[in-house]
Amino acid sequence: MKKEFLLSSTMLGVVLACSTAARSTTPKEDPFTSCTPPGANFLVTIGFDTTNHVPTVSASKNTACVMAGNNVGFQTDPNANITSWNVNFPTTTPIFTASCGFGSVNNGTSQACTVASNAGQGDYVYTVDVWINNGNTKYTLDPKVIIRASGKRHKHEKREKTPTAACY
Repeated sequence: MKKEFLLSSTMLGVVLACSTAARSTTPKEDPFTSCTPPGANFLVTIGFDTTNHVPTVSASKNTACVMAGNNVGFQTDPNANITSWNVNFPTTTPIFTASCGFGSVNNGTSQACTVASNAGQGDYVYTVDVWINNGNTKYTLDPKVIIRASGKRHKHEKREKTPTAACY
């Protein structure tokens, strides 16, 4: 009986972790998955799906690596009727240079920040807040940006294990 309960609760944990409803809208850093070198800028277009009432992003995550000195930028879709928008990244480690304005509401059509030289390697889940309807209605989405560390791995550093289950 105990084995069945343990297996059932473990499977429930996997299901909840992978379900859309269980996703957090709090910026966080996930373990690094993968990206393709060399480093490249990553530009995201923010839109709005009026049928499902959710913000949209042109790519849910990058495939080319974003590294120190590259830019992560956002622009709004001119047809999306977005009044203002906001992008928040986790603040546990410095990801962008001090001049970055992410985290404050932006009424403009675009903004970009430069990845800091000491940015940690990881998958950064960020939140996108979008206000429509003359700024009266707020919606949130949480896609991610994969950042690869600029330094090379030393021989004594071990490669991270690949998880057996993944959520996309």
